[in-house]
Amino acid sequence: MKKLIVLLLLLCSCRPEATNAPKAEAVPTVAPASPTPAPVEAPAPQVAPTEAAAPAAPAQPDPRLDKLLAKVLERQTCNRVTGCPASLVLCKTGQQALPTLDQALSGGQAHGWQRCRLYWTMGCIGGEGARGRLLEARAKEATECRLEALLALARLGDKRDLPLFQETLKAAAQDDLTRGAAAWGLARLGDPEGPKVLLAMLADPGAVNPGATTVALEAVTALRLEDACALMPKALAPREVFSLRAALAAVETLGCPGLEAELQTLTTAPWPSVATQAKKLLGKTRP
Repeated sequence: MKKLIVLLLLLCSCRPEATNAPKAEAVPTVAPASPTPAPVEAPAPQVAPTEAAAPAAPAQPDPRLDKLLAKVLERQTCNRVTGCPASLVLCKTGQQALPTLDQALSGGQAHGWQRCRLYWTMGCIGGEGARGRLLEARAKEATECRLEALLALARLGDKRDLPLFQETLKAAAQDDLTRGAAAWGLARLGDPEGPKVLLAMLADPGAVNPGATTVALEAVTALRLEDACALMPKALAPREVFSLRAALAAVETLGCPGLEAELQTLTTAPWPSVATQAKKLLGKTRP
């Protein structure tokens, strides 16, 4: 029996004994944190690539303007005797006519008196574009066209041109036509020297160039200087057709009274346009 007990004790000493140490608590497995993603920027809006602006297409020829220009450049339809209706129509078309006139001036279509008429038309159109072209003409063109450009500037009456008119009047002591044009510009801008010069020209028509008398008459008509009426008897004395036509236009526009005798004389003038206009005005003065 003792041997059996010893044997059992030996067997028990061979089994692993349970330890009384506390079991290690299981550490929960934590999945490694994923790296914080960088903030995602909103995609930039898709912008269509900008195309380079196409060059402006050259202005297309306007057949209507070209036809009017052809009439202006034709002496039979544009002259001092019959006038130039095509220029007036071009004037009414406004700024759109300037490229056509430019092309005629720079492209060799217009020469001599034709160029002068185109500058007259530019002055009639007016605007900054026309003024710039007229100032260039004053510096580059022949004498007759420089005068036409000055007259056109006078009709425009831009205040910036006051020094030009003042300087031109001083420098043109022996040039009646240029003096008349400069005086027109001064009067248009309110300088008292302008009307003074114009009325002096009409006071003694025989002392100045007939063309200057015509300019002075056109100026007092456009400016409606009623003081000129007192000088109309001298202006209506038969001399030459253009100044007489301008004088009759002044009488009609200004309403000058007491000129029946002068008008009666002109009803038999050798120039049909003068005689017709004199009869018309005489009929208006009679009761």
